[in-house]
Amino acid sequence: MFEKLPIGIVISIFGIFVGAIIAVTLFIISEKRNTKFQKNLNEKVDTLLKQTAATEQGPSEIKPFLDGLPQIKDKEKQIILINALTKIENYNYDDAIQIFRKYIAEFQLIDNERCAILNIMGLAQNFSGKNQQAIETFNEMILIAQRINNIAALAHANGNLGLVYLDLGEYKKALYHHQQALEIHRRNNNSQDEATDLGNLGLVYRSLGEFVEALKHHKQALEIYRRMSNLPGVANQLGNIGLVYNQKGEMINAIEHYQQALEIHRRINNSQGEAANLSNIGIVYSQTGEMGNALEHYQQALEIHRMINYPLGEASDLGNLGNAYLILGEITKALEHHQQALEIHRRINNPLGEAKDLGNIGLVYIILGKRIMALGQFQQALEIHRRINNPFGEANQLCNIGAVYREQGEYDKALEYFIRTKNIFSNLGLEQEVRTIENHIKEVYKYLK
Repeated sequence: MFEKLPIGIVISIFGIFVGAIIAVTLFIISEKRNTKFQKNLNEKVDTLLKQTAATEQGPSEIKPFLDGLPQIKDKEKQIILINALTKIENYNYDDAIQIFRKYIAEFQLIDNERCAILNIMGLAQNFSGKNQQAIETFNEMILIAQRINNIAALAHANGNLGLVYLDLGEYKKALYHHQQALEIHRRNNNSQDEATDLGNLGLVYRSLGEFVEALKHHKQALEIYRRMSNLPGVANQLGNIGLVYNQKGEMINAIEHYQQALEIHRRINNSQGEAANLSNIGIVYSQTGEMGNALEHYQQALEIHRMINYPLGEASDLGNLGNAYLILGEITKALEHHQQALEIHRRINNPLGEAKDLGNIGLVYIILGKRIMALGQFQQALEIHRRINNPFGEANQLCNIGAVYREQGEYDKALEYFIRTKNIFSNLGLEQEVRTIENHIKEVYKYLK
């Protein structure tokens, strides 16, 4: 027979037992809440990547550094982070940046968490055209990563900084940072990210007109992705190889690679990739004068982008359609499509796209003989490029303005703008562009003699 326990001991044991149950229950609730946060975080980041999967140079690959974020258990922090990512999802980049700044200022952060926040904030700054801020943010991340010897954070910061410089046309700096990332990933046998870096380097080399190097890097990335059976990566690199062949003027090779990429994107139900390659095929048809085929492919891409609610792609397709209608001499339709693209880029706070559309509208006004209106569009585009610290775009608009003054017989002004254009291209190390603008300068000098 068991001896009967005193009532005080029974109550004490019961209290311990109940306390243990409560503690376990609270732990389970906390873990469920944290799992929900992690899922929500990953979904928001996936959306962020889809928003920015394509650049003017082709499909780049952004790898957000998240170490330290999924482990956050502070509910207030979780709510603030999801709120900031939702702002990015809705293209409210300025609000998101302010939230991240407040987060960094008000909370005590471990270094990994700070790196992760800086990385996402830098991406938001880049997307919204605040390129100098993005450069400063990624450089701060690099310093922290070096101090704590966080190799992954260091590689991610260098890779994303390389993409900012690519957007700005500062290709030598872009090369340096992508090569830094590549060296780290190779040293650590990280094949997935090695392929990412090789692909991004290919984009830079193509922008520099170094097609042999571009093809070499894209093909190395393609080989890695095939070895890993990474179909999205394979499709992206096939598309990038197509872009190189397109720029080289090898249209048959370009079409073949776009078609291969298109088939894979369709097979894996990647609508965004499908639309991008339809657009690329349309561009080849436009360049070869097959305008019916070009329009058909642009329209298909536009329908997909509208269906999946991807305004950045929709604006790009509208711009392509505007260019096609301009070639066909349908000036009113061309203007309408470029203006629709402009409205979208303004709505989603994309200054780089806005400046491009203003430039395209200016070109339409040139065709219409409305030079004063064209100048107004080019000037607006120029101001945006200066505001977002985009010297390559600035140089292009200075060139457009110079061309208008040349057509108006104002050769002194034309010369001034062409020389300013040449100086920027020289500073960027763009030899081909320098040679082109030097021809414009020589032509103007003939009229000044």
